Amino acid sequence: MTLSPILIEGDFHPDQEKTYVHLPFDIPAGITRLDVEIAYTDKISAEPMVEGGNTIDLGLFDERGNGWMSPGFRGWSGSERLHVFISENDATPGYLAGPIHPGRWVVHLGLYKLAPRGCHYRIQVRLTEGASIPVDPPVDLPAGDLPASPIPGEHHAPWLRGELHCHSYHSDGRLSPDEVVALARSKGLDFLALTDHNTIASQRALAACSDPG
Repeated sequence: MTLSPILIEGDFHPDQEKTYVHLPFDIPAGITRLDVEIAYTDKISAEPMVEGGNTIDLGLFDERGNGWMSPGFRGWSGSERLHVFISENDATPGYLAGPIHPGRWVVHLGLYKLAPRGCHYRIQVRLTEGASIPVDPPVDLPAGDLPASPIPGEHHAPWLRGELHCHSYHSDGRLSPDEVVALARSKGLDFLALTDHNTIASQRALAACSDPG
């Protein structure tokens, strides 16, 4: 059952540009999914040369806190999405699925661009309650030392071809991590680094790839 939505509404002024704003809301017990939708006036692209309007980045923290490196960080989608969700076993790309514990959560906004006339925003949080479902164990991120060079003795390692800066749909890319890996292989790359903005969701997805190799 979906509860009555929580509405958060207000205005930002031009002198708040390039700052972050935390907007708290409370989640009761028994919630198995939350949806957050943001709307704001004079929306424009995040491209640096586009001016005159508003660009707002969106993220979420849970009840464990919203400080620097807090374990409460649940995801970030920048200005790429206006609607995101988190449930126990699924989430919008860029966000971490998992239990939704009661307490004070926070919508985290990055005020990247603000128009000279300011910005009016409206956030709607929809909470769905129901019976809890089994939660899949999280995929551990790769850890440990780097492998030894495959070239024995004093020989130098060969040149490798790869991509050091690449995004998936966990931020502003268009492909899933599996699809990015497949594309890299089709191009003959030896290595690939996913560098999605401000989220580790893509790293967990990459670790769970059927053939991350």
